[in-house]
Amino acid sequence: MPAPLLLAPCAFAAFAHPDGEWAVARGAARTGTPYVVSSASSKEQATIPASAATPCWFQLYVPRAAPDVERIVRAAEDGGFEALVVTVDAPVASLRRTGYVPDAGERDPFEHGRPSGSPLNPAVTWTTVAEVVALTALPVLVKGVLHPDDALRAVECGARGVIVSNHGGRQLDGVVPTALVVEEIAGAVADRALVLVDGGIRSGRDVLRALCLGAHGALIGRPYLWALAVGAEDGVDLLLRRLHLELENALALTGCRSIADAGRALVRWHP
Repeated sequence: MPAPLLLAPCAFAAFAHPDGEWAVARGAARTGTPYVVSSASSKEQATIPASAATPCWFQLYVPRAAPDVERIVRAAEDGGFEALVVTVDAPVASLRRTGYVPDAGERDPFEHGRPSGSPLNPAVTWTTVAEVVALTALPVLVKGVLHPDDALRAVECGARGVIVSNHGGRQLDGVVPTALVVEEIAGAVADRALVLVDGGIRSGRDVLRALCLGAHGALIGRPYLWALAVGAEDGVDLLLRRLHLELENALALTGCRSIADAGRALVRWHP
């Protein structure tokens, strides 16, 4: 990787630009940036890795039916994805103040927020994670980890990495910021598994802060959708080159000759 930076899974990129995930992948390919493709993408997932020569990982929302899990995993393997990212922090859809329009004739507009009515699988357990690991030779990461005990459990289930994430702060309102927990999680498993973090990454300096707190890398979400909306694949490319330069610049200005020099001593908490 040219930098410890990846693109986080974001659903329905075609809302930002008609080319959607294809444009994201093409823009990311110009810097060799890995792209974690959402299972709720607006383009057929199998077509996305082929649209650009950039590493792509597949983000998996575990479906309710076990046969569907294997079918999706096999499709990801056949589509050229290089890793699976199992999201575990969305057992039900969240309740939003705006943006939800119930279907005509729907009796309960809030049913999607209950386990019985969720389109997601409300019964994902650590056994489920272990079953996904056993299904594939691809490395599996667990996304949505906010506690070191859960990170340790993920590794015990065979996960090769964890993504410290609060779902962009848009699932459970008021949940802990990832910046406050990534250091403890990295301290628990960083010598055994890949530790990545997302949430609030807006600059190369934020990537440096994540590295100083023990993460191996960071993911960005919203910024690349904004770039996609403004400039299609060129916008994604420009954003990533800017972030790479910001990281290089921040390393130089803090006296680091490489990312290996980025340590905890560079970070101070504000009271």
